[in-house]
Amino acid sequence: METAEFTIAVSAGLQDDVADCFAPVALLASTNQLVQQQYDKFRSALPSPWRDRVDLILGGKDNKNRKPFALSMKKNSILVISTQILLNELDRKTVANISDFRLIIFDECHNCAKSHASMKVMMHYLRLKRDLEQENQSGRFLPRILGLTASPGTGKAKGPEDAKEHLVQLCANLDCPYPVTVQRYLQSLFKFNSDQDCQILSVPAKQSSEDVFIKFLNELMDLGEKLLYSNRSSLLNSEPEALQIASAPPRGTPTYTNYCSDVKYKIHQVADEEMGKDLFACSRYLDTFNQAYMIAQFYNPRGAWRYIKKELRAVDELAKPPVCEAESQLRQRLHSLIGPLERFCDTKEA
Repeated sequence: METAEFTIAVSAGLQDDVADCFAPVALLASTNQLVQQQYDKFRSALPSPWRDRVDLILGGKDNKNRKPFALSMKKNSILVISTQILLNELDRKTVANISDFRLIIFDECHNCAKSHASMKVMMHYLRLKRDLEQENQSGRFLPRILGLTASPGTGKAKGPEDAKEHLVQLCANLDCPYPVTVQRYLQSLFKFNSDQDCQILSVPAKQSSEDVFIKFLNELMDLGEKLLYSNRSSLLNSEPEALQIASAPPRGTPTYTNYCSDVKYKIHQVADEEMGKDLFACSRYLDTFNQAYMIAQFYNPRGAWRYIKKELRAVDELAKPPVCEAESQLRQRLHSLIGPLERFCDTKEA
């Protein structure tokens, strides 16, 4: 369906499994004027009764008669909506989740960069994608992403390589494996540029400041879980009935916090005092790192690092020698990462 004369379409995140085949489609635009324009296009192009399942959601002073967002999602197949409004709903976590949509279309997708609302919407998508990959559910519950723009621009590039890097970054922001040129309008493009060169570039997903910080956390939690499982194996050999420790759930979740609490609660069943100390140290450090993981996800890495220092790097904490081998190893590993963590948390990105 033609909605505008777009020259380049950037498609991304084409997943086979969608949570609900009846989930709505969201078309996002940055201004009320563009939202209204796209809404009118859909309404005029779709036959009845489909045109009656297209809803318009405007922001600012134009939203006085707007129905509740949840009702719009329930009653309609296509939501033509301000990008900022969808971002607000996603941030509130009260109504909308990124997985509630079957397809998300970004109009003027060249804006998907830096602190633009469309970039923040994509961060919800990228976080969900990462979490699903950690749970070995890659592709499930992810919407398709389609970005549309008349021109991706050059990002104030000073040369061809910079322009290419700008396009690569834009594709990464949209989780897009390659840009697609719309052939239908190629002839009109020749009027302005007779030397089109289409290349396919493989690009990595954008690495956010949260991802950088969580890499450090994962390194620390890998050690904590390794020590925990090592003690679990020893415990099964010496005291098979004492303590059953399951495999850890996904990190950065309340379930993981409950898991650590459960380990601490059951330690009194362990007869070996040294092993009990090791298990307690592992669960304590892992719980702290998991809390920091959640702070980094929902707030920022700098706040997460402050929390770790408060819990594990306080003066009175460091004045005491480690009570067991596990605590000694975890403390040393954390100490080895202080420099990189401090330098990272001093950056604007954190």
